[in-house]
Amino acid sequence: MFVELSGKIFAGIYSKNNENGVLNRRRQDLITNFAENIFKDEYFVYYSILKRFPKLGTVDEKFLALYLNTNKATFLKERSIDLGKYAGVADSYNEFCITCINTYKECMNHPVISDEEFILAIEQYRIEYINEQSIILMQDSAAIMTDGMPYGRRVLNGFHDMQAYMKRGLQTLENLDNGSSHIGIITYGDNEPEDMSNNLKTICEFGIEPLDKATGGMTEGDMISILGVAKGGKSRFMTYLVHRALMQGINCVVWSVENGVKGWEALLRARHFDYKYNSTNDITSHCFISDNEIRKGTLSGVRKDKEAASWLDLRTNKEYGKLTVIDEPFDINSYIETLDTAVKQGSAQLVAVDYLQLIGDSNNSRNRNEVIAEAYQKSLRYLKANKLVGLFPAQIKQTSVSSLSSLKTEELGSVETRDIAGASYEVVKTPDINIALIGSVEDIKVGHLALVSMPSRNSAPFAPTDLSVDFGACNYMVMNKDRG
Repeated sequence: MFVELSGKIFAGIYSKNNENGVLNRRRQDLITNFAENIFKDEYFVYYSILKRFPKLGTVDEKFLALYLNTNKATFLKERSIDLGKYAGVADSYNEFCITCINTYKECMNHPVISDEEFILAIEQYRIEYINEQSIILMQDSAAIMTDGMPYGRRVLNGFHDMQAYMKRGLQTLENLDNGSSHIGIITYGDNEPEDMSNNLKTICEFGIEPLDKATGGMTEGDMISILGVAKGGKSRFMTYLVHRALMQGINCVVWSVENGVKGWEALLRARHFDYKYNSTNDITSHCFISDNEIRKGTLSGVRKDKEAASWLDLRTNKEYGKLTVIDEPFDINSYIETLDTAVKQGSAQLVAVDYLQLIGDSNNSRNRNEVIAEAYQKSLRYLKANKLVGLFPAQIKQTSVSSLSSLKTEELGSVETRDIAGASYEVVKTPDINIALIGSVEDIKVGHLALVSMPSRNSAPFAPTDLSVDFGACNYMVMNKDRG
């Protein structure tokens, strides 16, 4: 059934007998309805071409062969491609490539498929897929409860693992069943959905009074840009905010490209250590460590033991939110899919990506600025559709610091930001809330920064706020000091 429906769907797109203009319209229908891994084998390849080359019209055999050859290493590891069916053949991948080309020829030569037939095939495929995956989900869940089941680098076993696995699977199938996160066209007072009047929820405060007053805290759907110069404390401020959310039971996803998993993990561990042991006013009982000591493994004695206990507490305390980290290729073509997988796996309400200006394009089809702009636009749409909070550190030009520092509060709300970000204007244009961490090289050395308001859709201007920063412990505190 799946092979027959897949053939009809892709013939409906690729048939040379189709009317002009049908490819782009149906391409968008398909990508809107289904994710890439819904299709198998040669149809997975066809879908990936549709998605990765949106400007490409009809695909010829030479391009298909080149695409298969270029991506051989990726396709050999792809779970949606089963080369086991070619067992006994000297070169199973070459045989798969021949099948891809022959099936594509059949799609090309297929008679015209009407819009009604095409949509019907998509809906039938959706129903069959949900039914099949529901059965597999139940079988996997039973296996987790009895013998355990390998999953990535670990083995899932017992009730809690089964519950989490089932929840993720059902959410994925529910999203597929709904087809789209959009609610259509609304005429207020006529077909207004019941939940349209519900206010977006504030999931967590920033913990910095002027910023909370100006923004109301971190609210569902907010894209928050944390701007600053290189080595100016952006990643550490993001860590401070993520940790604050975790302590309030908020599930978070972090994709730290700049620092990597272990580098960012050291920042979070240092933040939690300071939170756990130095929250009292009794300075004599305080114990200090830095992320650098954790990363290099130079802790010893009591400090090492206390840090190990702190790290265990952060990972296992059921009162905290759950943390999911991503260590995957940071590529515009798979960015949202990877992020969405992590969000569903961790049931996350907050995502933090450090940082989007480093995103790549495996297709090499656009310049860097265009890729960054697309990444910001995709992120905003994703956050809005899923009611997530997003934290996005971003680098601004060093030359902007002195001009921003000299502005009065009332001037900050209308400052021209087009040239501040450098690589792409989307860095400050797209987010709902823009805040900047400003400080000279000398200020940063002694742990002094100013939190500066930037023009934003979802926040009121606020006066520059002086912060005292413990960079080693990612701790940001408002200084009791009046600005001149």
